[in-house]
Amino acid sequence: MEHHEKDPAVTRAMALALMRQAQNLLQGVREEASVTQLQRAIDTLLRKRPDQAPGAS
Repeated sequence: MEHHEKDPAVTRAMALALMRQAQNLLQGVREEASVTQLQRAIDTLLRKRPDQAPGAS
């Protein structure tokens, strides 16, 4: 089993890196609508969720 499959934080970090890479590629071909939507997805991923708050179980 891959390490990222065991650790949600690693999985999120990998997803974020891939999303940012995709965003750069899309900017290169002027896919502005796609870049905007992908940025919203990145912002959502980075937003703190209630279940990620310290002490949340």
